[in-house]
Amino acid sequence: MSDGAREDDDIIIAWLLARDTGRPGPQVSDATAARYAQLEALLVGLSSPAAGVPRADWQERVLAAIGELTRLRAAPVRRARSSVTRRRTRSWH
Repeated sequence: MSDGAREDDDIIIAWLLARDTGRPGPQVSDATAARYAQLEALLVGLSSPAAGVPRADWQERVLAAIGELTRLRAAPVRRARSSVTRRRTRSWH
């Protein structure tokens, strides 16, 4: 897989399930594995005693942040119009 290619969600889900159950499963890129390791560390930090008492809405905030990332990734990329773009004029000949 090339570095810039996005991995299929089904492969990532299968990898996560295999990893959590200790069974063999598909492989993901090192970058994907690192992102999930970082996310897992952040989630563990939310529930650790050192983090103090979590706010009652922490789960909703985490899910909202994930939803926002998903929405941003799914949004089409808008290209800015060039200031030098010529306007087309209609010819009525």
